[in-house]
Amino acid sequence: MKIRINEKQYIKLNEAVGVPTNIVEVARQLYEKIMSELNPDDDLETQFNKPIIFKGDFQIGNYKFKKIKIYFKLEDLNDYTFTNIEKPKVLLSSMTHHGKVEMNAKFNYEVSQNLNTVTLSIIFAVDNDTTSQDVINEFKKEKVVMISSLAHELKHAYDESVNSLVQTHKRVDYKIGNERRFGDILP
Repeated sequence: MKIRINEKQYIKLNEAVGVPTNIVEVARQLYEKIMSELNPDDDLETQFNKPIIFKGDFQIGNYKFKKIKIYFKLEDLNDYTFTNIEKPKVLLSSMTHHGKVEMNAKFNYEVSQNLNTVTLSIIFAVDNDTTSQDVINEFKKEKVVMISSLAHELKHAYDESVNSLVQTHKRVDYKIGNERRFGDILP
């Protein structure tokens, strides 16, 4: 079934499909802050050995927080197989929100962390001769992917602030779809 809407109705749907207000703007700001911290002259290992910490007055919907920590992890590009494409210099592997939850007496998960800090990680694979400038170039080239991925991870933090209780079956469904496993249990 198709439903036609007019332009006036469309304008009112600018925060459609559960996208919290300001999340894309915060993701853009975060991307810009990450880029401003990257130094093309730094050694790759040194640059990504410690987290980047951003402090400010961030707000997504009704969720307000003061700090975002970004951890980076480098993986070996040789651990990946490339069949129909040329092997890249840098591969953006994944991003993750590090929420902390604990199982309660009813076997559901409850948020067990300070919601004033959002912790994310960016994992990318590099080869032996990859430089910081190569990573910066890849981040620039993949700006849209980076911002949308950051927004996706920020949405997890937002969701935890809105609903601190997650039913186990919903968490399992998401984790299995995301990682093809749950905990150490493979499908």
